[in-house]
Amino acid sequence: MAIGKVLVVDDEEDLREILRFDLEDIDLEVFEAESGNKVLSFLQQNPDISAVISDIRMPDGDGVELLKSVKQQFPDLPFVLMTGFADYTDEHLLAIGAAHVVKKPMHFDAFNDLILKLV
Repeated sequence: MAIGKVLVVDDEEDLREILRFDLEDIDLEVFEAESGNKVLSFLQQNPDISAVISDIRMPDGDGVELLKSVKQQFPDLPFVLMTGFADYTDEHLLAIGAAHVVKKPMHFDAFNDLILKLV
């Protein structure tokens, strides 16, 4: 039985798959989205999601804008941003509602510990 449910939002299918396998290994149920377009409706239909993990740079939308939209409707839902770029400072992202900012490439043991604390 899963100890929590997370939504992974990233345009890179390979990374979503790696994260899904990694997070399932620590007993989390994982849902995937390739863009932020349907995330709000998904969260409305699945209010038991424990956390959202999203890339910042995606072709169909910015993870930062997704964070802002999610936080307007779900202010208590932990939202983790992943990035391989320095477009934003961690301080800025935390100030607008991110629970944590994870740099790519990530260290999976530390990532898993972080996610387990959030769910």
